[in-house]
Amino acid sequence: TNAIRNRSWADPGEARDFSLLDEEAIARVRDEAWPYINNVEEFHDGLFSLAYMSKQEFESNTNYQTWQAVLLDAGRSLKLTGLPNEMWIATEKLGCFLALYPQLQSLQALPEIPTFILEKKWDRQDALREIVRSRLECLGPIRSQQLATELAIDVAEIDFALLALEVEGFAFQGQFTQAARRQKTTDDAVVEWCERRLLQRIHRYTIDAHRKSIKPVSLQTYTEFLFDMHRLVAVTEPAIDTATAKEPVLDGQTRLQNTLGLLDGIAAPAASWEADLYPVRVADYDPSWLDVMCISGRIVWGRYSLPNPSLRMQRRKELKSSKSSGPIKSTPISIVSRANLDIWKALSAAQANEDVASISELAKRIESDLASNGASFFDQIQQRTGLLKAQLEQGLAELVSSARITSDSFTGLRALLTPNKKKPSTHKRRGRKAMFGVEDAGRWSLLETDNRQGLSTGNTRHWDVLDEDQLERLIGIYLQRWGVLFRGLLERELFAPPWRVLLAALRKMELRGTIRGGRFVAGVGGEQFAFPETVDALRKFKKRSDESKVNYYSLSAVDPLNLLNLILPNRKLSRLSKNRVLYENGIPIAVMESDKVSFLREVDANEQWNLQQALIKKNFPPRLRSYLGSR
Repeated sequence: TNAIRNRSWADPGEARDFSLLDEEAIARVRDEAWPYINNVEEFHDGLFSLAYMSKQEFESNTNYQTWQAVLLDAGRSLKLTGLPNEMWIATEKLGCFLALYPQLQSLQALPEIPTFILEKKWDRQDALREIVRSRLECLGPIRSQQLATELAIDVAEIDFALLALEVEGFAFQGQFTQAARRQKTTDDAVVEWCERRLLQRIHRYTIDAHRKSIKPVSLQTYTEFLFDMHRLVAVTEPAIDTATAKEPVLDGQTRLQNTLGLLDGIAAPAASWEADLYPVRVADYDPSWLDVMCISGRIVWGRYSLPNPSLRMQRRKELKSSKSSGPIKSTPISIVSRANLDIWKALSAAQANEDVASISELAKRIESDLASNGASFFDQIQQRTGLLKAQLEQGLAELVSSARITSDSFTGLRALLTPNKKKPSTHKRRGRKAMFGVEDAGRWSLLETDNRQGLSTGNTRHWDVLDEDQLERLIGIYLQRWGVLFRGLLERELFAPPWRVLLAALRKMELRGTIRGGRFVAGVGGEQFAFPETVDALRKFKKRSDESKVNYYSLSAVDPLNLLNLILPNRKLSRLSKNRVLYENGIPIAVMESDKVSFLREVDANEQWNLQQALIKKNFPPRLRSYLGSR
């Protein structure tokens, strides 16, 4: 309970009176704490986080009625009408309200109520405490009388629940707003309650307001900050001579290692890794560096997501008709750190489709051989199975596409992506060795995936795919990748847990002082979190970027740092490797879609050609053209 007073940012002026809080800081925290609701799923998450939504809150947004109707039809929310005050709740919270209001017992017979919701029998005091806890997490400073009025419960019961939360160290009482302080001298002083985490944030904002550093940065500045953090190579950036450079320059292998850490767990089309993602981050990228990292065992490549079985069957028919082997270049491949492999395996298993499509007999034969003999070289598999080379390549390709195998080096994937016409011919007189041969891939082995059946997250009491340590490690990966974490970024993550799950863990980390919560980036809604050093770096970068020169960055549409739909929500761009976006510092100014270039602002005719060349410019090693083509 002394967490606020022991914070390193506390100063003597603040310690003299912890109740002198800035009203704008209080209003800002209330706005941040209220759930960000912009669609049906977010409305459901909001109901769950708030415990209930009062009639006044429900009528504050006309869209709530539309979304609530969808949730009611799906049995995911309930409208409690047999009470003094109408309220709306998520179905998962029904158990708590049954303990408070005996008149609601008839709701248990509704067919749309899942049985697991009624398994736990709540004690009245415990239920009320959990409801009050949820309200404090989302409302900021509040009076017990307001809660008592909304719930139509005696204020003494509310006070008892609040005192229990105070004993836990969860809540503080005091006079925090000016309205409460004005009544402080009266006989009946007003007492307000606030969750510790939000109160801590209000104090910090109050101090920040005094230091005039409370303004969040723009989305454009944040985007440019991400480019700098990921060390993107600008199109206009000259080559750096490491021998004459005044400041230390990271060598290519070290930059690739840092890039692998920043992109850990990202899924991208197979061909885009070396055509689009690495070259824009690592100058003079050498594919052998990636092979060294794979062979060392520090990273693993593979497919951790599966399409619908019907799509896989359609793909198999396409392969037969086109006489092509190997995964298509758009197959989503992840390159993950072995240290975090347990996280990606668990998330992949949780979101796997229960209706798993079968593989061909040829692929089953190879998979059975690897299961019996372990990791094996290409010639060993061929000798044991008696398959022709072309058959074995086809079977390996199918297993890669089905998320079942990987190889020691990235050369294995390159070989499978190489078109047949560029593979070595069977006629020795005119044949030549391919740049990337499947025999050079090292050992082939079964992909380390979680063998459990797909876990259904929609019909369980709690989302428990990851334990607490894994969840915090995952948050660390996200914060390292994005700098500032907010809900709008999760769509770029392949297996992101529900935001409400991440939010609970983020709030705990904020209470411990590990991270900071607040509004660091303008133009996006909801709570935002970042490491303290990232917040400082972001603010320093803003001051530095105001005086920086103009840089242009050309990004593929599949690049996770392409935030076009966040900056310009009305400008949609399909996430295809051939589509590209040109940024001027952090502002998108041109896009290429279906080989057609269009500008997002007025551009002088004399500049259009230069900008168009900057947009379409790609720089990857010539030796990769055998499987990437001209791109």
